[in-house]
Amino acid sequence: MSRWIQNPALRIALLYFAVALPWVFFTDLLIRSLSVSAATQDLLNSLKGGGFVVVTTALLYVGVSRVVASADAARERAERNEAQFRALVSSMDDVVFVTDREMRFTELLGPAATPEDRDRMLGRTALELFGPDVGRAYMQVGERVLAGETIYLDWFADAAPMSFPVRSDVTSMRIAVAPLHDASGEITGVVGVGRDTSRLNDLEREREQAESHISFLVNYDQLTGLPNRALVEARLGEAVAVARRERHGAAVYLLNVDNFKDINDSLGYEVGDEVLRAVADRLRALAGPEDALARLGGDEFAFVRRLPEGAHDPRLFAGDILRAFRLPMRAAGQQIYLTASIGIALFPDHGDSPELLLRSADTALNAAKAGPDSQYEIFHRSMAQASGERLALANELRLALERGELSVAYQPIVSAKDGRIVAFEALARWHSPTRGTVSPTVFIPLAERAGLVDNLGRFVRLEAYRWLRECHAAGFTDVLIEVNVSPYHFRRGSISRLISETQEAGLDPRYVVLEITEGALVETLESAEGLLDDLRAHGFGLAVDDFGTGYSSLTYLARLPVTVVKIAQEFVRGSGSHGNRAIIETALELARRLGYQTVAEGVESEAEADYLREAGVDCYQGYLYGRPLPPAEALRCLTDSRGA
Repeated sequence: MSRWIQNPALRIALLYFAVALPWVFFTDLLIRSLSVSAATQDLLNSLKGGGFVVVTTALLYVGVSRVVASADAARERAERNEAQFRALVSSMDDVVFVTDREMRFTELLGPAATPEDRDRMLGRTALELFGPDVGRAYMQVGERVLAGETIYLDWFADAAPMSFPVRSDVTSMRIAVAPLHDASGEITGVVGVGRDTSRLNDLEREREQAESHISFLVNYDQLTGLPNRALVEARLGEAVAVARRERHGAAVYLLNVDNFKDINDSLGYEVGDEVLRAVADRLRALAGPEDALARLGGDEFAFVRRLPEGAHDPRLFAGDILRAFRLPMRAAGQQIYLTASIGIALFPDHGDSPELLLRSADTALNAAKAGPDSQYEIFHRSMAQASGERLALANELRLALERGELSVAYQPIVSAKDGRIVAFEALARWHSPTRGTVSPTVFIPLAERAGLVDNLGRFVRLEAYRWLRECHAAGFTDVLIEVNVSPYHFRRGSISRLISETQEAGLDPRYVVLEITEGALVETLESAEGLLDDLRAHGFGLAVDDFGTGYSSLTYLARLPVTVVKIAQEFVRGSGSHGNRAIIETALELARRLGYQTVAEGVESEAEADYLREAGVDCYQGYLYGRPLPPAEALRCLTDSRGA
């Protein structure tokens, strides 16, 4: 009933009825009550009719005006709402389309929809617009929606072209197609809203890429692209599980590039990185489809290999790895020759878990590196004991340096001309409270491996410098001291500590001869040459120790600013042979021509001394002229020598 009353036409009719009926009734009653002539009564009836027309016209005008004003206001509101709706859709970058029940498009809105697009599409069906292939699919979707179903569709630009006008940067959309209801709830058509999901998909791709990158950083080595320790441990765990289930073996090969630190120190870290990438490429060429290859860090790599029943000797693959290093690596435009050491551990013999297998392979690797040649070793139980012993000894050596358990002995160097002591070589000695005397051949290589050689060398040098000052104070002001120097100082590119040590001891560097083995000089030549010049400029003497045991010895002698050449005791002991004599005499003649002093090491017999004197050696050093002595005995030996 209330909806009827709200109807404008009904309201006008009711208003007309409410005015007309009282007007006719009351005016007729009024005229009848008047006693007038017939002519006057006719006039009054005419005026009544005219007044009725005027009143009803005015009422109709007011009513219709109100209806028209209400309709205009409603239209304006509708137009304003439609404009707001269009603006809202445009600002949201959504595509909106509407169809009737015959699936003809009645509305199309969107930021990319032009008037031409609307003219082209409105009033036509999808089948007419898009052809049978695409249009039929739209029509089928529309039929389902007209039946009351809401459907969600995903569109991707790289999969199919978009049928509706969209911006060029839109690469994906989520389209919701739903029934369109009228005020009574009847389905009158279809409404579809397509929302741009390009940014969401971009964010999802960025998230996936970020996750992939994080996974790569966690599991792969950035320099070489190989799996890292974490990933190879996981793959080793899988290999162990498969081997245990299928009852076959597995092998872990731990590979270390020998003396790789020298490349970084002498050629720079960029060249070192290039060499590591070259090593990784060469190892990749050896890896089979079932092998796992990884870089564990630094210059250490690992292979995990499946060993089926009846597989070849695991040492054969170690040989393949070593042969891969025979050809030089190319880096920074030059050829670099490398060698490698390999430790091998086998499942299940040497461990039944990734941790144990890697530990066993590492122990075998240390055994290989401690050997005379860079080769390979297969783990055995005694290695673990030896490794533990080395670790314990290294810890004891560290404590010995802190507690002052080490001492310095001094071996005299005498003139071949008159037998006078002209210098002493300072040598480290270690007497452990628990182990007794530990040989230098044991603890010095151990100090190098444990990173203690610099501390050990500094201790020996400072002790030697203080003792030499005592000798000078006793009147022996021409005596020199020879001290060993590790290649460490040249690899680090700094000699400042060597200089500061003499300043700390209050000793003039011209009384100090720094000894470095020929092999160490060869290894560090490029970085050492300028530093040796600086040391000579400060007054230090420079001695090449173990001369003849390095490579291209004569070539390097001509380049280096050395003052003393020490003939290796291997040649002195074999001086009875023609070959060794030829080497000794050639070295002595070259040193004489270059102006270097010569010292023969390891002289233990008069026959050796006589031959060397005749050959032209300047000085002797060996048990024939004195063993290494404690400080007080060495000073007494010097006093006796000069007193004689």
